[in-house]
Amino acid sequence: YVSTQRPSGSFDIVFFTGRRWALTHAQLFDSLDGGAPLSQIAKFLLNSFHAYLSNYRVVFVSAPVDADSLADAATPVNLKWFQAAESSGSSAFQLADTNKEFEVLFLCGTCSADDDCLFDGTCVNETCACGRGVTGAICEVPPIGDGVCDTFLNTPEFDYDGGDCCNTQGGSFSDGACLVPVNVRIEHGSDPLDTAWSLYCGGKLEKEFSAGDYSTEYGEIIDYPYSIATGTECNFTFENPDGIDCAGSFFSDTGCTFALSVGGIQVFDGSNFTPPQANFTFNVSLSDEGGGRKL
Repeated sequence: YVSTQRPSGSFDIVFFTGRRWALTHAQLFDSLDGGAPLSQIAKFLLNSFHAYLSNYRVVFVSAPVDADSLADAATPVNLKWFQAAESSGSSAFQLADTNKEFEVLFLCGTCSADDDCLFDGTCVNETCACGRGVTGAICEVPPIGDGVCDTFLNTPEFDYDGGDCCNTQGGSFSDGACLVPVNVRIEHGSDPLDTAWSLYCGGKLEKEFSAGDYSTEYGEIIDYPYSIATGTECNFTFENPDGIDCAGSFFSDTGCTFALSVGGIQVFDGSNFTPPQANFTFNVSLSDEGGGRKL
């Protein structure tokens, strides 16, 4: 963040170091002329500045805002601020002098219109009024990872509400992906050696059974569970060339069949399967409203 020009001709600069926020001004950068215009400052910060290697001094340093901690913050507003301690070298970043805490008020923490407030907050008497569990001076802190699925955060950008919209809807969250349970259920008929099936998801073969892979008995029901990332396109193929052993439905006295469920909801039933082959494509995704899946 770079302020408007101060009466002295310099500019205040706020930047993030990777763990703390720092407040300084352009005259404390060795690479900048004290009266450098805004365009030159912007070019320097975008192309040349390095928080550790550049030669500069800062005036104030915030408390750490480590990711995934209670202090995690997306903006420098409403943090504890301290006077910066003297650095041990020209390029060593200055630490906070925790004995010298200061109250720092950012004008960006106030509002003049609703557009200044994030996540649909409203501006009331120059203060953002937040809703839907959002907090922060400008409604910048969404309720991510609180165990409740907030549908407005149920997007890849917000990691499906920090995993809440996966975990509370029967899925699981891992490495930024929302994994949805997908299950293939096969009931083998009188001639299991004549059936074959495959499941491809995202172009990757999840499972493939050919005639020689079976060692099952008539009427045996087997589940094949998988965890598939939401948004993945899958293709399921089931083959029974002669049609003799696949002509009934589950738990019937004749034939065999298959079914597919996504997120615990059956989305395809092969009881009306017509030989020799069933082949269809589906997309796995979370429901926008919570509870259930949509294809």
